[in-house]
Amino acid sequence: MSTVMEPPIDTTAEESPYLFSTEEFYRLLESEFFPSEARVGLWEGRIYEKMSKTQAHAVAGDKVHRTLDRVLPGGWYVGGENPITVSANKAPLPDLIVLRGEPDDYIDHRPDPADVGLVVELSVTSLKIDTGPKLAAYASAGITAYWVINLVDRLIHVYAKPVAAEGRFASTATVKLGETVPLTLDGVQVALIAASDLLPIR
Repeated sequence: MSTVMEPPIDTTAEESPYLFSTEEFYRLLESEFFPSEARVGLWEGRIYEKMSKTQAHAVAGDKVHRTLDRVLPGGWYVGGENPITVSANKAPLPDLIVLRGEPDDYIDHRPDPADVGLVVELSVTSLKIDTGPKLAAYASAGITAYWVINLVDRLIHVYAKPVAAEGRFASTATVKLGETVPLTLDGVQVALIAASDLLPIR
């Protein structure tokens, strides 16, 4: 399977890729079409498999998950890698998501933007994608808060207040070690989190 940003396969008038809708993609997931260990998402109709995690990525994921678990108010929980619907042909696979309600609420449906309080992407080699096409897709879908944890430069890029029609966030900030990240849900700040609680530290 191709990765998100691979150039399209060369095609001719007789040969073109079959592009999936999110509904078709979800049917494949529910039918267990993919191996159980596969980490797959949908981008512009194409199914992709996420790369394996570096150790820094794994450690950061554990820290973010533990920290969010500790500060989230009732009525929210941290979800693992699970596709979320952002358009008719995009269902990316964020590293972490904060979802409204309880896990059992999603037995019969996949999360959509109204269910999502925060999307977190952990970036080692994917910074241009995470702060470019993915950012635009999340903003266009109305995701209210988006963090890109830049593991190379040890920074946290914080986005809020989506301008859906323009595919951008009106509020942007870059947080470094020694500073704090505001956690806002439904427009209300619920916590201030130390950057050191989210970034790996040697």
